[in-house]
Amino acid sequence: MWEVLTILFILPTTTRSIALNSFSYPSSVVVPDDVNIFIATSTANNVSTVQWLDTKVIPANTGVLLYSNGGGTKTLSLGAWVDSEVTTAYTLNTLLPTADSPYIVQAADNIYALRNGQTAFARVEAG
Repeated sequence: MWEVLTILFILPTTTRSIALNSFSYPSSVVVPDDVNIFIATSTANNVSTVQWLDTKVIPANTGVLLYSNGGGTKTLSLGAWVDSEVTTAYTLNTLLPTADSPYIVQAADNIYALRNGQTAFARVEAG
């Protein structure tokens, strides 16, 4: 069963209550011990393959999925140290960071997003 995960940032502050959270930020962050980081390693035929990472650091401008079995409010600390071991862990990641400006999906794009209130990805339609 999926538990609710609320993320609380130190600066700036924002809180989200969802079971599985897609995340990116322009600065590197550290997640608490009970938060798991996942990356997508491939997407084909409406199926995404995800991989759990054995790290608590998310580099700046990196798209990830976050999950905590215990749910609750979680604090992510800004300014994490990113070394070559962390960088190597994200080598296969196909998730992209959040855009700085709106993006209009094109018919040729292969973009998936979490559906509101569900724990499933759906292909985003053009436009």
